[in-house]
Amino acid sequence: MQVKFQNKQEDIHALMHSYPLGHRIWLGIGPTALFALAMLPSLLLIGLVGLWEIAAWIGAVSYGFIFLLILLIIRKIFTMSYEVRIPPGYQHARLTDDYFEVISGNGRSRRTWNRIDRMVASEDHLVMFISNLRAYIIPKAAFASSEAAQQFYEFAQNRISHAADHPGELPNMLEHSADFTPDWASERPQILKFACTQAQWARVEFYGVGEEFRKKLPSWKSAISQLLTAVVVGGMLLFSLSPDSLGDDSGTGSIITWIGAAIAVFFITIPINSGINWYRYFQWRKQVPGYVTEATTALFGSQGMSFQSKSIVSWGKWIQMDAISGDDELLAVIDYTPFVHCLIPRTAFSDPGEEKEFLHIIQDFHATAKEEAEEEDSDIILAEAVETGNPFQPPRGE
Repeated sequence: MQVKFQNKQEDIHALMHSYPLGHRIWLGIGPTALFALAMLPSLLLIGLVGLWEIAAWIGAVSYGFIFLLILLIIRKIFTMSYEVRIPPGYQHARLTDDYFEVISGNGRSRRTWNRIDRMVASEDHLVMFISNLRAYIIPKAAFASSEAAQQFYEFAQNRISHAADHPGELPNMLEHSADFTPDWASERPQILKFACTQAQWARVEFYGVGEEFRKKLPSWKSAISQLLTAVVVGGMLLFSLSPDSLGDDSGTGSIITWIGAAIAVFFITIPINSGINWYRYFQWRKQVPGYVTEATTALFGSQGMSFQSKSIVSWGKWIQMDAISGDDELLAVIDYTPFVHCLIPRTAFSDPGEEKEFLHIIQDFHATAKEEAEEEDSDIILAEAVETGNPFQPPRGE
């Protein structure tokens, strides 16, 4: 059972609407709303030292900015579909008893059904989630009829449920890789074997690749340091700025009080903001699919790369990758920012010199592929849709 489809920018809306309403709201404004609630203790502390008027004004200004930020976030969500990069050209989605396969002009992948998170049917789309954050969006208009779309959906649902109920019957995807070799495999590509952790995967997707991003990883040492700084500096400021400590209501004292109270709020909210980011990072980490921890064999050639694990086989051309970079821990191949296509631990190499040479080579492959693509004529003429009785397809000529 298979279908040929092509995505448009507006299809991204189907992905957002596949989440429950509460989940969509949380993804959009949840962290900002948490920060707004977390500011209340700092404002309360300012009031408790006798500066209620200042606390009220700082709160009003701060929550005004937070409200404006929430409006900007909501606007960003509604315009997101026009900024997300979608796969170019046509794709083929194929369902078998053992795996879900997607084929395009730039890549191919197969996943066992236990590596499919869920499938959701919306009004005009079928959304196949390969994790809670990534999905294939299949327009129902791509099917020959509405009945064919329903059959596709029911078959996928059946296999997902069967895989969840019978984990012992899952096939090994390495057995399905014999006919899965890309054309460039004859180049004698470099072969690497490795395994990653969910923490490494989450770190790259949430923070990024590079030493400056590694330093942003949450740790107990940084959390305790920020908390002590907030307590000591914020507490001393609030105590020194209380009316009893100032001893007068002169203009200079009033200005100093306002500035000091604002600085105190800043210091107090630093650990609160870090705690929210820490929470968001661990929430993202929980969504990283389990297959990333499987032992993986990867092949790299001038045209692209492939990798195989127990539950997934995949290959893709360099042209479909967004970026290739590395730091002292990992090399990362990013397909659709911020999502990772493949992570290679430094431990996969015998020495640092080999790793640096390898990174330089595949970055050159990637840059060459991008340059060649820019030189080609990218105009695509789509065939006119044929009326088949599918209510999701537009009539001929529209």
